[in-house]
Amino acid sequence: MKKMSLDVTSIKNWMLSHGEKLALGIVGLAFLWFAYSAFSRESLDSQYEPTNLQQKASAVTQHVANSRWDPQTQEVRTANYLERARAKEIAPDTLSLKLPFDPPSTDPKAKRGEPKVLPPEEPRVAAGIGVFRVDQPAEGGDKKVGLRAQPWAVVTAVVPYEQQREAFAAALANAVGYSEDQDRPEYLMPVLQRTDVNPSQPDQVDWKDVPVAKDFEKSWAGGSKQELADSEFVHAELTGPLGPLVVGDWGEEVLHPKVLRVGQRRPAAEAEPEAAEAEPEEPAEPSRFGVRSPRREAPRKPAADNKNTKKGAVEPAPHRLVRVFDYTVEPGKYYRYRLIVALRNPNAGKMPHTLEDPAYATKSVLVAEPTPPTEVVRIPHGHGVLAGPVEAGSRHSGPTANFVVTAIDRTTGLTAPIELKEVHRGAAGNTSMTEVPVKHPITGQVTNVELKFDSNFVVLDMHGGESMPGKMRATYPGEILFMDADGKMTVRSELDDAAQYEEILVKEDKKPEDEKERILSNR
Repeated sequence: MKKMSLDVTSIKNWMLSHGEKLALGIVGLAFLWFAYSAFSRESLDSQYEPTNLQQKASAVTQHVANSRWDPQTQEVRTANYLERARAKEIAPDTLSLKLPFDPPSTDPKAKRGEPKVLPPEEPRVAAGIGVFRVDQPAEGGDKKVGLRAQPWAVVTAVVPYEQQREAFAAALANAVGYSEDQDRPEYLMPVLQRTDVNPSQPDQVDWKDVPVAKDFEKSWAGGSKQELADSEFVHAELTGPLGPLVVGDWGEEVLHPKVLRVGQRRPAAEAEPEAAEAEPEEPAEPSRFGVRSPRREAPRKPAADNKNTKKGAVEPAPHRLVRVFDYTVEPGKYYRYRLIVALRNPNAGKMPHTLEDPAYATKSVLVAEPTPPTEVVRIPHGHGVLAGPVEAGSRHSGPTANFVVTAIDRTTGLTAPIELKEVHRGAAGNTSMTEVPVKHPITGQVTNVELKFDSNFVVLDMHGGESMPGKMRATYPGEILFMDADGKMTVRSELDDAAQYEEILVKEDKKPEDEKERILSNR
């Protein structure tokens, strides 16, 4: 490579040859620097744009134009000490005492309202005919135990007792003269109303009060039977007593699905205090709602609220059993029933100024609305049926059965049996006037009773009597399908009825034995 000379002539020649290039490069660099500076210059904030600045200036100008000076600040005020010393008028109400000098010993109470009476719920009806143990007059003025055949109907329901207590508390707890002992529900004897009906037209009703059977209840020998319902659900006025039956016993027909039997509830706490009994107040005026007994159900707090109650105690029963018997029914008739309950009026005789309505004090009792009518019930004639042995049929004849028809003699109160033997399907348990021996259930004495058995039980079907496998030559126990006078079907078993079958028949030459064992043994 030729080495560049640094003399003046060489420099001039180089500048002449390359000077325009150098100038063009310098101009290009200057252009690039200007372009870079244009893009990297600082931009103006939007708030300083002319439009925004013009708006702010207009706003400040408008604010200044709208401003006003307080004229009072422009004046020199002199204090008016006379006006300051002038006393202001004081309103008398501001000086009234909020508390009296001699306040009453108790807080002022509201006026007494009238509690709502809740009607019984879910009325049910059942009917039958039973033999009761009664006292009968004897020689010398003494009494002897006798029998009385009595048809009956019973209506059961429940009253919402705890809800009724709450209704009394809502109307009276914060009112004048409230007393926990007096202002609580006190039920009187319920009124039972009955109407004769035609089964084909059950809604045609004519309600009449059913007489109270106090005389019949007083004639019971030995008093009433032991109660089946738990004592928490029993009420002295609402729950009618159970009569002493000679044959059979009371069952579910005298209870209610919302009522527990004896022994079904857990025992209450031992520490729960017993409330004292109080004598009831007699109604201020005659009423059809009587009083069954002088005992009143004393007030008591729920187990959860009782400080003396041990942990785990059950709550009080929310209902009370209403049970009313009708002993004036006639066998073969159809009836419907309804119940009416009443409570002693807690406002009876109270001062008018303590009541929301002075008319509240004029009534001696508070009466609930009647319950809906019960279903139609038919009073039976007192016939029963027991199944006996069945003889198996053959190719030439059908099976036959023995069974017992029972009827209650209304005159003597005795239950008379008659055994019908070798009866075929379709036969009815009816006879003409027949004399049969009957054993007295109390004395054991045998008496002949003449009766006509019109049970209208019809034998629909039967089976049993076939030989069992093995060498015992035993037969299968019999079962008979009956239809009663109301068209209801029932199956009676020889095995279940065996003991009663043999007991009710009077047989002089045969001693009682275990009939179940006899059926399963060789005949």
